[in-house]
Amino acid sequence: MKSTKYVILFLCITLVWSCSSDDDTNNQNPPTTAQLLVSHGSWSLESFTVLEIRDAGPSTATSQEIEDGIMDDLSGTTIVFNSDFTGTLTNPQAQSPFTWLINTDDSLILTQTSGDVINFDTVSVTDTQLMLNTETTFYDSVVDYDLEVYGTFAFE
Repeated sequence: MKSTKYVILFLCITLVWSCSSDDDTNNQNPPTTAQLLVSHGSWSLESFTVLEIRDAGPSTATSQEIEDGIMDDLSGTTIVFNSDFTGTLTNPQAQSPFTWLINTDDSLILTQTSGDVINFDTVSVTDTQLMLNTETTFYDSVVDYDLEVYGTFAFE
């Protein structure tokens, strides 16, 4: 009878020990897109990649020329997302405050105080990298034409 009590006591302690040692970090939800955007602080533009030239008109500009031209124009651009859904887009020409929201399809909409709206239809974000896909224009001065380009802006 005494040994039965010890066996029962041992089983109870083992049960309590195994239940109390669960790793609570496995039960936490991963951070949301909004949390990752805000927690990084200032995002710096690192590159632009052309995914598709949608309207080249008379231009013969290559993807590489477009990428280089866009990066020349936007070099030094930073973007900051605040937790109150405001932010600031800063480039060499101007600083533009905006409000932002993330749709259920993970698209991102920036509404600048000027009323201009920038739609990013794909947002991919980690704690170190932000990838934004959108349509933009590139001016080809050789033929005096604005090309419509779809591509990815990469921020770190």
